[in-house]
Amino acid sequence: MINKLLVNSLIILLTFSFCSCSSDTISSDKPIRDGELLISKSKTFALGFFTPGKSTYRYVGIWFNNLPIKTVVWVANRNSPINDTSGILTIDPNGNLVLNNNLSTIPIWSTNVSFPQSQRESTSVIAQLTDIANLVLMLSNTRTVLWESFDHPTDTMLPYQRIGFDRKTNQSWSLRSWKTDDDPGNGAFTVKFSTNIGKHQMFLYKHDLPWWRAGHWNGELLVGLPYMKRDMDVINISLVEDDNYVALSYKMYDKSLMSRVVVQQSGFVQAFMWESQKRQWARYWSEPINQCDNYGTCGTNSNCDPSNFVGFRCTCLPGFEPKFSRDWYENRDGSGGCVRNKGVYVCGNGEGFVKVESLKVPDTSVAVAKGGLSLEECDKECLRDCSCTAYAVADVRNGGSGCLTWHGNLTDIQKLTDQGQNLFLRVDKVELADYYKKPKGVLDKKILSSIVVASIVAIIIIVILICLYYLWKKKTKDQNQRSSLDWGMRFEIICGIARGVLYLHQDSRLKIIHRDLKASNVLLDAAMNPKISDFGMARIFGEDEIQARTKRVVGTYGYMAPEYAMEGRYSTKSDVFSYGVILLEIIAGQRNTHCEIGRASPNLIGHVWTLWTEGRALDTVDSTLNQSYPPAIVLRCIHIGLLCVQENAMNRPTMSEVAFMLCNETPICQPQKPAFLFNGNQDLQESSTSGGGSSINELTETTISAR
Repeated sequence: MINKLLVNSLIILLTFSFCSCSSDTISSDKPIRDGELLISKSKTFALGFFTPGKSTYRYVGIWFNNLPIKTVVWVANRNSPINDTSGILTIDPNGNLVLNNNLSTIPIWSTNVSFPQSQRESTSVIAQLTDIANLVLMLSNTRTVLWESFDHPTDTMLPYQRIGFDRKTNQSWSLRSWKTDDDPGNGAFTVKFSTNIGKHQMFLYKHDLPWWRAGHWNGELLVGLPYMKRDMDVINISLVEDDNYVALSYKMYDKSLMSRVVVQQSGFVQAFMWESQKRQWARYWSEPINQCDNYGTCGTNSNCDPSNFVGFRCTCLPGFEPKFSRDWYENRDGSGGCVRNKGVYVCGNGEGFVKVESLKVPDTSVAVAKGGLSLEECDKECLRDCSCTAYAVADVRNGGSGCLTWHGNLTDIQKLTDQGQNLFLRVDKVELADYYKKPKGVLDKKILSSIVVASIVAIIIIVILICLYYLWKKKTKDQNQRSSLDWGMRFEIICGIARGVLYLHQDSRLKIIHRDLKASNVLLDAAMNPKISDFGMARIFGEDEIQARTKRVVGTYGYMAPEYAMEGRYSTKSDVFSYGVILLEIIAGQRNTHCEIGRASPNLIGHVWTLWTEGRALDTVDSTLNQSYPPAIVLRCIHIGLLCVQENAMNRPTMSEVAFMLCNETPICQPQKPAFLFNGNQDLQESSTSGGGSSINELTETTISAR
């Protein structure tokens, strides 16, 4: 009887030693093998082995435990994958958490910490997955922390996690994007705080070069994230800072809410919150969102206004003029920035400061921060120093306190519509006098009468111009609108449409095939951000559904993929074909069905392919751009467009691959001869099986492509 009990006890012990139990700790005698999970006490997070996307490799990661969408927030061996399922995560004799597989005795990954031999002998070491997704290596008796995953984040920031650095311990906390959806290895984009001598700032870097500046903490928020103020009722954001230490963190007031901040491989920093009813992640902010968000778009000593989408977004600061006038005025290229007006002296010559309102204040890399000063004291101190270019309030709370002073050029200034700060700019006495001469009270009679007369004249001129406008020929009317779209705007629209289609195919709760993606179904808002519209022909796919077939083909000729137009087969690759057509149309400023006299091909795709094979692809580019564009980027976009319109759907990239290729300088395969389609008469090309070809949205059609 006793022997039987011993046998049964041994069986139970062995069973529990190798089952996928829900413990939250790892020890030397209780490892985690591939197929087993570590579950936090609240069951919010899980740790185990996983395979991302289409990869065949195995990684150890942490993810939200009970969500229908597997959302990985941390990866241990992101740059050292395992190529089989023999992985085991355990505590080694030295007290380190190590990842091994059957093929090697050398750890694939390790926490790589060291502590005295006496401590290792007197107590055991365990690793615990906490309820905030922090994997902690510690001494079991004293709970002394030896290592924690929060000190080694990957691409995701969670509540209670830090971004910043500690110079004393030589520790830094930063986020780095995955390479691709299938590869969690170190990608091109990194979010971290700069450690230069100026005021500490948070940046998004691309290959160590500034891509977007979130800026410094002004007491309430990061200056590059003005809508943080909007979220203060839901999120508690804090920053601890001194000369050697910076730590930005956040937590949710409602602890039941799940949130995360992610740096994407496509070059965006995005914040998500879980919507329980819809059972999906909802994005509540994303940066950068416009060209002014890109670091240094308008060069030095200038202001970038994203709302000025009709005129030029770049404006020199008061007292400054464009460094390269021709680039500035003719090509609308502000990257050269601005310089002081010629013959101007701002040192001991009656100079002073003018107020430039509601800004994302300049890069603080060359700024000096001083606490305890009032605005008036800051003014006097900056005026005494001829090298002081500008100043602003350091802490905006309680009416403002402290002082930030800039010495030298001012970089990355942006006009904000909300939560912007005032910048006080040093100017010469002439500019200062002009500033104070500007009427700031009730207008006098002369000024008022002048405005009335000018308004009447303006109204008459506008009426005449409107009449003339409607007498213009159709062709003369996109030509003008085409010329208002510089390359920067076009590229933003190209990338924006790609992100929109990618959302439909991949990020939406339901996989959606649009089936009628064309220029007239892309709307542009006031900031020229593209929005995909008209889902009357869209179809919803199941998770495992790849393609479908219909007997009734609907859509618009010129944008329809060949397999759909000829056989009724449609899939995500059908939308990719349509996107490729739109991309080429935006570059060329012409519709795909536009037939030009003297051109060999009756449609745009064939024309682009001919020029590509002859090495003259840049001849495709809209002439209204006046060669004011980066040739390498434009060639890359043409290359991607040709890949999207390949005749065989299998040869076309996915939209995630398209978005990645647009934002990264990764090698791209050579395109094969694309599908020309509809080489028949023009009447057929202009028609639509659904009537959509004649229902053209005026703004989109005239702005994105020539009619």
